Amino acid sequence: MIPKLTALGLTCTREKSKNDIGILSESVGRFFDIIGSKSPIPCYDHKFNIPEWLSKIHLSQIVKNDREKWRSIYYVREGLVECSKSPGGHFLLFTKKQADALCSKLGRKVSGAPVGNK
Repeated sequence: MIPKLTALGLTCTREKSKNDIGILSESVGRFFDIIGSKSPIPCYDHKFNIPEWLSKIHLSQIVKNDREKWRSIYYVREGLVECSKSPGGHFLLFTKKQADALCSKLGRKVSGAPVGNK
């Protein structure tokens, strides 16, 4: 199952002790883009209530190398590109429009971020 999820652009892991598959936070938005945001079974509605920040695009989805990462952080610090941070401040998060603005600052085409993220 993991190779199939990876082919869909999801980052996931398998927890061997419980035989569960975990979707990493950077892929949660893409996961819900694929399966939908409403549970088909009412008793599972609580599993579809995710915080808004999980549906945004992570910096690691936009830039893949350290040089671009540090340039991106510079643009954010200097106020040249807008973004938000995750609770706890560990991740820089972007809307699609903000991700496109960052890519244009980096001098490349529209971001390779998953389509459909807010």
